[in-house]
Amino acid sequence: MSAVVTAGDTSHIAGPAAASSLPALLAARAVVSPDRVAWRQKRLGLWTEISWAQLEARAAGYAAGFASRGVEPGSRVAMIVGPGMEAAAAGLGLQGIGAVVVSLHPGRPAPEFGALLAGADVQIAIAEDAEQLATILEARTSVPRLRDVFVVDPRGIPATAGAPARLVTVFERFDGDTDAIDSWRESADRLAPDGPALLALTVGGSGAPRPVTLTHANLMAATRALANGIPVVSDDEILSYLPPSHVLEYVLSSGVAPLVGAVVSVGDGPGGVLADLREVRPMVLLGVPSLWDRLAERAEERRSRTRWLKRKVLDGGIRRGRHRLTALRSGARPGFLAGRLSTRRVRVLLGLDRTRAPLSALASLADETADALGALGVVVRQCYGTAEASGLLTLEPADAVRSGSVGRPVAATEVRVDENAGLFARGAQIAPDALNAEGWLHTGDRAWLDDDSLVRLVGRAEDLIVTASGARVDAAAVAAALEHGTLVRRAIVTGDGRPSIGALLELDPVELFAWAAERSAPFSGLRDLLEWPELHRELERGVSAANDALPPEARVREFRALPGPLALGAEVTDTRRLRRVAALRLHADLVEEMYRA
Repeated sequence: MSAVVTAGDTSHIAGPAAASSLPALLAARAVVSPDRVAWRQKRLGLWTEISWAQLEARAAGYAAGFASRGVEPGSRVAMIVGPGMEAAAAGLGLQGIGAVVVSLHPGRPAPEFGALLAGADVQIAIAEDAEQLATILEARTSVPRLRDVFVVDPRGIPATAGAPARLVTVFERFDGDTDAIDSWRESADRLAPDGPALLALTVGGSGAPRPVTLTHANLMAATRALANGIPVVSDDEILSYLPPSHVLEYVLSSGVAPLVGAVVSVGDGPGGVLADLREVRPMVLLGVPSLWDRLAERAEERRSRTRWLKRKVLDGGIRRGRHRLTALRSGARPGFLAGRLSTRRVRVLLGLDRTRAPLSALASLADETADALGALGVVVRQCYGTAEASGLLTLEPADAVRSGSVGRPVAATEVRVDENAGLFARGAQIAPDALNAEGWLHTGDRAWLDDDSLVRLVGRAEDLIVTASGARVDAAAVAAALEHGTLVRRAIVTGDGRPSIGALLELDPVELFAWAAERSAPFSGLRDLLEWPELHRELERGVSAANDALPPEARVREFRALPGPLALGAEVTDTRRLRRVAALRLHADLVEEMYRA
């Protein structure tokens, strides 16, 4: 049996580098750097700070509180929250007593929440605010074992929300005392590395999201691999704006930060991230492609408003930056300052002037966005991973950034590509249950390795269509061609076992209604427009233009416009990636009608 440890006795705690779990990592950092700032969070426009010792005390306090409500090793507690120090403390506190955190994205629909909570055998849930609470209460009938819901932000919640079953409790913040910290440290010290820590959801693919259980060892392996791959040191600032349901974000803020002693700053979330960037000016920024797109657009807006002489200087810097980026991508080592002095003001205005590790994950970054930011001296590095791999398999090295690449395998990770271009991986960050009999994870993606051992993704394995004639067609490539049209937001390509390729088109309502208004179209809504012959002719012209860029076997012969937007969760992932197979299943009648016609 482990000896009881007091708060003053830290001899049993190894340094952060030797920790075997994220809770143990927090405990070690609290001993090494107790008074250094751990997290900063903006509330009502003001930034508050918490030290590593305070964060540990809060984690221990939450652990004691949840233990008093029946949480024990193996209990599954759902967290439906955004980024923040309280969520981080609660998650690490729960994991420290052996509970499994079930991390769910706040934007999921009620039926999906119900299925996921019931499937995970969740009895306690933590909700961010009234919106998530309403979703949980709507799904409650399908989660009979759910007995407690804690709400972080109670504003807007009726006093009777939990009556009569006394289901709802306000999530109260409190710090653990010396005894609570002692108990929590001892518990964290006893955690088995192969014990369950986090139940995450797969976000890629075309089917419904699947739960995957990550161990403490998985999360620590990903933490070390990410810290090894990016230039982050003690007191560096990391801006966190993604919810912890994104596994790589969780690894960065709850793993890498305590490992090296970096500071995590949380602002107003996705809606205020552009303003938060200018305030924080982080050294490390993990963003999804949509954020980098917005930053590239903001940079162009700033350039267009610059006066003639300053614009001329800026344009000269951008030209030199493009040359530097081209040289970097060709494997050369260009001068560090090439074009950077002339473009520094734009980086300052974006909040990226101190950013040494701009990272993009969860989806492919558009080449034009990478080019635009790279010319300004912000060379975005792409990460690639899956939920089964703790969010991380590959990372672009700073000296080997290439267009269309997601980098090389991170430390202690292997990848291989089979004869069908299927991408497989193995490493300590991969959930044991996700490995096949040979010890490999089948990622579900197709890829190839170039001469520099860089991984280049081709598409999803299930996006390979085989027509009735045996022709093999990449659905993603066809969709990309169709989506070049201004009216098409997404294209769902079909054709397996069919005589030809077909597509269902999700139209962009903003572009569509603007187009219709310019032509004085008689309509009161989308359904009226779908029946207007001129719209069909416009879509035909767009499909014809896409076909000109496609090989004969991939050309679209049939298409239909969808009567409304695709459903988030069921047809589109949290990161706006299409679930092609699931969407086609939901619109099976329209597909059959399209081919019959």
